[in-house]
Amino acid sequence: MKNGGSDASVFVFGRATNDTKIESISGSWRSTVRLHLDRLASELSLINARSSWTVTVARMKEEAELEYQELKDFLSFYAERYLKTDGLPSDKAPVASLEALEKKSLKKAFDGMRQAINDCVEMSWRFDPAEVKRIDSQLRSAGIVTLSELRRRYSKGYAKIMKRGRIKDEPEYYLICNVLHDPTEKTPEERKSLEELISDYEARSSCRMG
Repeated sequence: MKNGGSDASVFVFGRATNDTKIESISGSWRSTVRLHLDRLASELSLINARSSWTVTVARMKEEAELEYQELKDFLSFYAERYLKTDGLPSDKAPVASLEALEKKSLKKAFDGMRQAINDCVEMSWRFDPAEVKRIDSQLRSAGIVTLSELRRRYSKGYAKIMKRGRIKDEPEYYLICNVLHDPTEKTPEERKSLEELISDYEARSSCRMG
C-alpha cells in the first residue's frame, strides 16, 4: 500500500510538474506570438502611413502641376492682349521666360508664375466692370481660369475687403459682384459672405441717394 501510494504520489506529482511545464511553455509561446503580432501590427501601420504619405505627396504634386498649367494658360492669354512686349526678343516674353526657367527649376518657375499672375491681377484694377465681364467670358470660352477667379485667389484688394467685412466704394463693389457671379465653384460660406457684402453696400448706397 505504501509503495502503491508512493507510486501514485510520484505519478500525480510528476503529472502536476509536467502540466506546470506545459502551462509555462504555453504561456511563453503566447507571449512570443503576441509580441510578433504586435510587431507585425506596428510594421503594417508604418507601411500604411508611408503609403498614405506617398499618395498625399503624389496628389499634391499633381494638383500643383494642374495649377501651374492653369496659370500659364491665363498668362499666355493676358500677355498676348494686355502686356506690351513690342521690341522684346521673343525669348524674353513672359511665357518664354517662364518656359526657360522651367528647365532649370520648377519651383522657381512656379514662384515666377505666381508673381506674374499677381502683377496681372493688380494691373487689371484699371479695367471697368464691363471689360472684366468681357475678359471673363472670353477666358471661359477658351477653357481658361477667369480673371475674377484669380482676383479672388490672389488679389490683395479682395483679401482686404473680405477681412474688413465691408465694401467701401464702387470699384470694390464691382469686384465683389464679378467674383460672386463668376461660375467658378465657391463654398456656401464664401458665397453667403459675398452676397451679404453686396446687400450691405447696396443698402447704404440707397440710403445716401435717398
